[in-house]
Amino acid sequence: MTSWSLSIRTLHWLVLALVVLAWASVEAHEQFPRGSAWRGLWMQVHFHAGMAVLMLTGIRLFVRLAGRSPEPEDNLMARGARIFQWLFYPLLVALPVAGFLTAQFDGKDIALLNVLGVPALFAPSEVRADQLEDIHGDVLFALLTLLVVVHAGAALIHHFVLRDDTLRRMWRR
Repeated sequence: MTSWSLSIRTLHWLVLALVVLAWASVEAHEQFPRGSAWRGLWMQVHFHAGMAVLMLTGIRLFVRLAGRSPEPEDNLMARGARIFQWLFYPLLVALPVAGFLTAQFDGKDIALLNVLGVPALFAPSEVRADQLEDIHGDVLFALLTLLVVVHAGAALIHHFVLRDDTLRRMWRR
């Protein structure tokens, strides 16, 4: 097998699109005054995009572990790439979980897809909510951004400098 399966490729690009949507929506919400309907709407988009990232990351992890991956090269660069790729999974889980916990400790009502109500699991705590928001927005998002930039840069180096099939394996069969 020389390329990733259609399911892995689809999940890869869907997760990327949802991460971009989560980022763009939280940035958009800042453009509206506190308490406004538009601000709340953009935060709902942010929250749901994050929960979708969490769900799709779980599915992707299952598919990745259960399926086959392209024949790995056995050199230092390939081993480093595999380790690097696995760093995404804990971040793509921790980021939405930290956001969910932030909302929980902030005492916000949570309704997944505006249908399934999630009860408060913790007593509200402004201190914990603030700490989790800092972890979510500053630490974890910064780490994810760094990984994405390095990952995309490495893919472009493989494509344009090394002229190998690394990037093509994620685009098509």
